Amino acid sequence: MVVRAALAVDAETRRYKHIVVDEAQDLSPEAIRSLAEAIPEDGSLTLFADYAQQIYGQRVSWRSCGLTVTKAELFLDNYRNSPEIARLAIAMADMPHFKDSADLVEPRAPQRAAGAKPTLVRYSSPTAEAAGVATNAADFGKFARVGVLARTRAEARQAVAGIAGVRMLHDNMQKWEISSGVYAGTYHSAKGLEFDVVFLPFCGANRCPDSDTVAAFGYDEAASRESRLLYVGVTRACDELIITHTGQLTPLLPAADSGLYQVTT
Repeated sequence: MVVRAALAVDAETRRYKHIVVDEAQDLSPEAIRSLAEAIPEDGSLTLFADYAQQIYGQRVSWRSCGLTVTKAELFLDNYRNSPEIARLAIAMADMPHFKDSADLVEPRAPQRAAGAKPTLVRYSSPTAEAAGVATNAADFGKFARVGVLARTRAEARQAVAGIAGVRMLHDNMQKWEISSGVYAGTYHSAKGLEFDVVFLPFCGANRCPDSDTVAAFGYDEAASRESRLLYVGVTRACDELIITHTGQLTPLLPAADSGLYQVTT
């Protein structure tokens, strides 16, 4: 509010006539209003946003920012994911946890060659789960770019323990590698990236949603936050997606018998 108020009384010529913002779904209403104030009257503010990936707790509509919107363009086509992975993502976006976003746009399934359904693997214990993910990720990493993504860095490290040359993702990466190998990190750190193969470990109901998040925000809010994180993880996969869990599958994903997975134990 301080920035916007200062801009409102600033008579100097604006430095930028046109401002373009990517990942705008994670900006606060006040940040968007400040950007609008930073352009001249004949300027433009263009926002690109995917409200299914709104992972920082804002969950606000651009309509609530009081902007005069001259044109809204809907991007419906999915160019990253296989049809099978896209269908899982679309099903996730249709679950109750996503229904609080007025600006959510359901994408079309991509028109490309069919691939494998996402694989759902149930393990007998977290130790066996981590070992299984590490073994399979290392095998895929010999010829493909593999992402092992989890809610925390500790969980991601656990799932890639013993893999030689694993590269950890972080928020301040200066460049994105295009070579094969195994990359590991949080859902947050993988945002904007893509992998040939993605592993999402520890997706059991006993871990997801996280109990501390439930205690802090209540179940509904925790489910809403963490379902969006899972959505980000799922949509990082171009060709193959492997989701693993111990015990029951998290209720934040479509059920195991939904027909969206190939299920193994």
